[in-house]
Amino acid sequence: MSQIYTFNNERDLFTTTASNTSTLGEYKFSSVFVRPGFPVTTTVTSPEGNEGTIYWKEHAIEVGGVKHVVEDLQQKQSRFKSPHSRRWVLAKNQWQTKYISRTQSWKVSSVQDDRSAPSPAVEFTPYRSKTFGKADPATLLVSVPDGDSIFLVLILIYSHLTELPQPSLLSGFWTLSWLLNGS
Repeated sequence: MSQIYTFNNERDLFTTTASNTSTLGEYKFSSVFVRPGFPVTTTVTSPEGNEGTIYWKEHAIEVGGVKHVVEDLQQKQSRFKSPHSRRWVLAKNQWQTKYISRTQSWKVSSVQDDRSAPSPAVEFTPYRSKTFGKADPATLLVSVPDGDSIFLVLILIYSHLTELPQPSLLSGFWTLSWLLNGS
């Protein structure tokens, strides 16, 4: 059963909460900062209390008490049209993250027999401001059990904040790309 969580902070994924009003569950995002705009770690807590952490400077993700270097978990997928498509492997599970430019969202799907599942396990759609009308809040769609979801949410947030060029200072995330990539 899919659950949709809505973020309470427009642009800051480092310290926010994504809530689901029907189940009263929420994903909590908290970060430790060296100075404003430069997080050292970001911890995500699931509705059932599972936690995972992104170590930004080390390019590492901790899930279930085990720290993994991102380079060991992901593989760039060159056969896909999107340059922002990666295969992630944790234990024996394989996942594919993919950025969909038309909807400006990130999707992660399970991979079996070298094929991606048709429906996403987790989907993240960032905040979208509008010139006229009400802005669309950032949302998180979760269709997997809590045990798997924490890793998938971490890789989506990591991908979103490190792989896409940020178009303006107003996005609030450009500093992280600059910090991690040195450009």
